Amino acid sequence: MPTERFSFQSRPIKNLEMSGSASYSTSHNVLNTFNENINEWTASATVKTRGILNSGPAESKMVAVHANWSAVYALTGKIRIVELIHYDNWRNPGLSDLQSATLFATQPQVPGQIGIQLPQAQFSPFVPGAPSFTSICPGPNYKAVTCPQHTTAALPDFTRTVIPTYLGQKTLSNTIQLQADITKRISGRIGYMYEDRVITDTGYFGGSVDYYETTGHIPPYASAIYYPGGTGGTAQNYFFAARGKCAIPSGTTALPAGCTFNTDGTISYVNPAPDSHNRVDLPIAEHVGLAGLTLRPIDSLRINADFQFGFNNRAYTQIFPRQFQSYKVHTTYKPNRWATIDGAIDIHENRDNATNINALEHGRTYSFGTTLAPNSNFAFSVGYNYTDLYMQSQICVRDTGFGIAPYGPCPFFSGTTAITLGAMSFYSNKQHYAYADVMWTPVKRITASLGYSGTFTGGDTLFLNPRILGGTLAFNYQKPFMALTINLYKGLSYKTTWNYYGYNLKTPVNMPGLQPIGSEDFNGSNATFAARYSF
Repeated sequence: MPTERFSFQSRPIKNLEMSGSASYSTSHNVLNTFNENINEWTASATVKTRGILNSGPAESKMVAVHANWSAVYALTGKIRIVELIHYDNWRNPGLSDLQSATLFATQPQVPGQIGIQLPQAQFSPFVPGAPSFTSICPGPNYKAVTCPQHTTAALPDFTRTVIPTYLGQKTLSNTIQLQADITKRISGRIGYMYEDRVITDTGYFGGSVDYYETTGHIPPYASAIYYPGGTGGTAQNYFFAARGKCAIPSGTTALPAGCTFNTDGTISYVNPAPDSHNRVDLPIAEHVGLAGLTLRPIDSLRINADFQFGFNNRAYTQIFPRQFQSYKVHTTYKPNRWATIDGAIDIHENRDNATNINALEHGRTYSFGTTLAPNSNFAFSVGYNYTDLYMQSQICVRDTGFGIAPYGPCPFFSGTTAITLGAMSFYSNKQHYAYADVMWTPVKRITASLGYSGTFTGGDTLFLNPRILGGTLAFNYQKPFMALTINLYKGLSYKTTWNYYGYNLKTPVNMPGLQPIGSEDFNGSNATFAARYSF
């Protein structure tokens, strides 16, 4: 991504300092040929295929413009105004021409052929000299054993979909703060940030005519060809060529709009009224109140605190916060020159209490650490972190048929409890992390190190499928180590280290499936022996 950048610093007026920068970058990605060949057997109520071929070109671009400007104006020696303006504008247009062929099976050519053993009905209307459709499946009834075995719900034999996409975002924010040194040991700041964000997209990000046949949504510039063939076909359904988007409507004998019967027995479909996918702008206004405090009650103790309280007037996604708060406090204490004690609290809360969304999210971290280094021959450090993560949101899910707990109809669609369900999705994770290490030089030429770190995590989430695995929701990961360094001679040293890695996956106790499989344990240790000579 070639990038041009310009930056400046200036002090044109007394008590005023300014700086800024601007950059522009662009890139172009072209996929000349895409080929995918899937040899499979898929059988369901709507799909019975022996393979899929996908091909076609695609391209996309990325253009990004960034700029910022900041200024500091000193009202007095202890009071100043700080302003920051940030501009960000990127866009990502794309276009793909996806062509797909669905390969259907023939009837058994020898006794006993079933499933993936069934031959593919191979023909090509594009390759000179290749078998033609009429040679493997002659009319007028298209019931030969070498015919592709379609059903009334079979996918199109060929589809072509031109898919334009566009995604972009433009933000302009202005942050202004009043900072004051209240006393020699107390300083504070208060401010306000406003951000205007505009997200632009086409509202459509993929799919093809065969994928959307059952949804009623057909992408623009879509076409398909339906071939006849298969036992059970009749003249009324054009021997299975009249299916999908070209199925004969009940009570009529005419093909739907966009469908054309061809002399070779096929039916062509072209989307008669392409969906309009004009770019849609979603403006979001964000307002944030800022506050901060720095305290130094004594020379050895320093406390920093930052707070944010904000809201957005709209949400782009279901987990996009409408309200949020942030609390950060960091304390450093140095009782003497060789000892440091640190403590920190970092809390972030997000929520969107809109009806049928009920999104809640928090991330809370509490940490403590200390370092002791009275001299160059001894150093010791120890610390502990606790992290609590939680997120929930109302979601819509399809009934997987695995006996999940019953839920009510999805509030966003006119679904039923048997098809589209509404559930409260959640993710919870609590993590403990501890570490300690010591370095000791008992004699001048020997240095020993010993340490340990361990992560202990427990979590849970909504399991809609009893066969899904718990992943890394809960695990223990421990890493002790030892090292010994000996300076043999000037410039020559010997070092040996030992490291142990122990990972233990903990399946949640309420995991509904795969209970006979025990928890996985992965552990290993390694030792390193090295000599170093410097000159």
